[in-house]
Amino acid sequence: MNDNTVVGDDGDLEAIKEKALLIVTNAIQGATDAVGNLQKEEAGAKYEVPNIAWMKCQDFTIGKGLLQIEEYMRTLPVEVFFIVETNKLIHRPGKSRFKEKWLKEVIESKISLMETIYF
Repeated sequence: MNDNTVVGDDGDLEAIKEKALLIVTNAIQGATDAVGNLQKEEAGAKYEVPNIAWMKCQDFTIGKGLLQIEEYMRTLPVEVFFIVETNKLIHRPGKSRFKEKWLKEVIESKISLMETIYF
């Protein structure tokens, strides 16, 4: 048995190579089709950005300005959230508080991991 064979004879190796090639080809074709379909959908999509009745300059106050900005933000379909590393907890503004300690721990753990890997 030479070093190139995984199991069995050369016929088994060729069968494995053919199967692997078929799997990779199908995966690439599927990804290409999916991206193409998304591009077609995006090309035909019409995005309408709603607007609100903004106040006149002479009516402006900080409080009214904040209210109008909040009103305008409610017209946009934007959801903001973040996930720290691969933690399953989803953090949303106003719902959970981001702690600087989390970022520090993530960075420290990455540094520790990098110190154990030799290139």
